[in-house]
Amino acid sequence: MRTAVLGVAAVLMVGGCAADAQRPADSAPAGADQLVGVEWQLTEVVEPSGRWSPQPGAEARLRFDGDGGWSGEPCNHLTGAARLESTTAHFEAGGGTEMACSGERGRLEQAFGKVLSGQASWAVEAGTLRIDKGDGWGLRFRVSDQIYPRSDVQGLAQGRRGPYEYRFGWQRCDPDICLTWERRDAAGQPWGTSGTAFSEPSLSGIVDSVGDALFLGGVAPPKTARVIYKPSPEADPVELTLYDVPGVSIGKVFGGFVDRPVAKASWIALDASGRELLRRDDVS
Repeated sequence: MRTAVLGVAAVLMVGGCAADAQRPADSAPAGADQLVGVEWQLTEVVEPSGRWSPQPGAEARLRFDGDGGWSGEPCNHLTGAARLESTTAHFEAGGGTEMACSGERGRLEQAFGKVLSGQASWAVEAGTLRIDKGDGWGLRFRVSDQIYPRSDVQGLAQGRRGPYEYRFGWQRCDPDICLTWERRDAAGQPWGTSGTAFSEPSLSGIVDSVGDALFLGGVAPPKTARVIYKPSPEADPVELTLYDVPGVSIGKVFGGFVDRPVAKASWIALDASGRELLRRDDVS
């Protein structure tokens, strides 16, 4: 098994980046509320010398949380503060990841930096969000077809749990399959994304706290009939879901939420006769 960071090092890291910028306490004014809680997909970059559109699949996004924050992914995952007025906005940079970005990704990163800093004008016209600077730089966005940050992930379980939005999914990768977990605290908040590549069965793939629950996901051995979570040897088990993912040879994908998880619990893969095939004991 190989852990692969997809987008952000950890969910908690994403949620904490915006703390580097001073975020206004007031919410978006009337008119600007149409920007909030929406996944805006970049469609065009305006430069002083001309215009260009990113390649399909670029996944460059922008969002506003309605509480003085913005986040986006031109290449790195970026967060900052935004004071929204009826036709203008004042942007401040905050935190973000620090990947080296070259080629088109580098140009997208540069465009976001040029436009989403200082004062800019904005308008929504015919479904297009326009953000323009006085020096000739600008960005154009449309409402994204989906809220989730990666279009190459095939969803297995997705939805809302309390204020949290999440998706558990998979994609083909070397050597066999990658499982991906995406989660954010509420609409308009930045997404946290993590993933694990599997070359053999492992119950230690995806583990994330979601409010007072825990999400567990991984790949159990091929002959698995059940995957259970046991808070203690004498407690009733919690059944986790097995998913039918075509073409996966190393085992069976599983995932599910556990309410009120406890330390020193176990999750166990069992065959049809109840024989234990694989076990993970939480030693925390």
